[in-house]
Amino acid sequence: MSEYEKLDVNTFSSPAPLDIKAEVAKAIQEFEEEHRAKSFSKRNPALGKMIKCQICNRRHRANVVCFQQFALDKNKIPRTGANIPGQYPHQTRRGALGVMNNTKGKRVLAHHSHKLLQLVQLTKDMFPAEQPFWKTPEEAMRRARILAGRILRKKARQEANFRRRQQHISRHINRGLLAPGTR
Repeated sequence: MSEYEKLDVNTFSSPAPLDIKAEVAKAIQEFEEEHRAKSFSKRNPALGKMIKCQICNRRHRANVVCFQQFALDKNKIPRTGANIPGQYPHQTRRGALGVMNNTKGKRVLAHHSHKLLQLVQLTKDMFPAEQPFWKTPEEAMRRARILAGRILRKKARQEANFRRRQQHISRHINRGLLAPGTR
């Protein structure tokens, strides 16, 4: 008989009824087991796998393409028009100082110290008094800054001496060498 034999309609028996719910549950269970065993990049193939890029020295997805940049001069734009992802020349710390400058946790524009702000404020206050005595404003500003620095250093020395003297007296009282309240 041939591969495709004629079936008699009267003798034909239908196959056993399919349990669709059981088949679907079985397929879902198999899918979940396979899915759980896959890595993140295999579960999300559209994202691609993570690589360590030799050009930008960072980890990123394989589908992100980095281009090498060659600077012609300090003041000129790099030869290629494409930027490394997330990097814009001279607008960020990485753009200005390079990707390998690992200064994690430092501000791009750091806040000025309290002492420097005091110096600037005192210099601004002293500048009008110094200006008539000097030929140029730059000289007057330089002189005002010198005097402001001297005043702040003297003030800091006085505070340190006061603290040191107070500590000295306190230690004498604690040792029993001075009676409390004698000073």
